[in-house]
Amino acid sequence: MLKIQLSTKDSSYKYEIRSNPQVITVKKGKAIEFEIFIKPLCICNIEKEPIMLFALDMREGKQCNFKINIRAVTEITILDPD
Repeated sequence: MLKIQLSTKDSSYKYEIRSNPQVITVKKGKAIEFEIFIKPLCICNIEKEPIMLFALDMREGKQCNFKINIRAVTEITILDPD
């Protein structure tokens, strides 16, 4: 059985980022799915935004860490002059 957790850095002034679920337990032979939500707060180009995945084998107590880089580009839109 594995305990899987996704961790993101605190949101910046350019965007907010979160995952769902943040922590989940996975039984042997099963698969899981995580959703990553990025909410742009302005026009921006996100390059190599790190998300860390932590996997803990609950029987053996071994932990593995994986870095996942996110890339995203917003569309250019007309900004509200107010």
